[in-house]
Amino acid sequence: MSKKLWVVIMVFLGLLALAPFALPLFLSVGSKSDSTVISERTLEIFRIDSSFSRESYTLEVIDRDSIFIYNYTNTEDQNRNMSFRFDLVENQLHYGPSKIDLIKEGMYPNDPSFDLYDEPGDIIHGIGPLLFSKAYGILGWDNGAGDQYFFTDSIFTKVVPIELYGLNK
Repeated sequence: MSKKLWVVIMVFLGLLALAPFALPLFLSVGSKSDSTVISERTLEIFRIDSSFSRESYTLEVIDRDSIFIYNYTNTEDQNRNMSFRFDLVENQLHYGPSKIDLIKEGMYPNDPSFDLYDEPGDIIHGIGPLLFSKAYGILGWDNGAGDQYFFTDSIFTKVVPIELYGLNK
């Protein structure tokens, strides 16, 4: 075997040995890792029969490029967990399989960064109109049966229930 062929084979084997280490490096160049923000929220529930209750949640916001995921985890009951996705490109919310469209921007009088979203059409068991801000997540929604729900934190501690359907006019 010639000396040149021997050198080519050795270089090839050396590169092949380095491939498992170099491949992840090349694949990660230019990719963005997820960023996560965790905060506390209190769900304040105003019922049609004038009753009121509170539940504690942890909000985890995951930024995946142009998709933001808002995971609301109930601290006492896993069955009450909720997850929303916000598509920055389409400016659309998703709750499970439901798409929630932007109806009108700047709809909350105390903070114009909140926009009004609602499911298209008349969905009987839908989530109803809701107030959303990319920075805060879900502020409140109306279930269409008279109950209203508000996620509060240290800034939004005194949320006065507002008629979300009235904002939709």
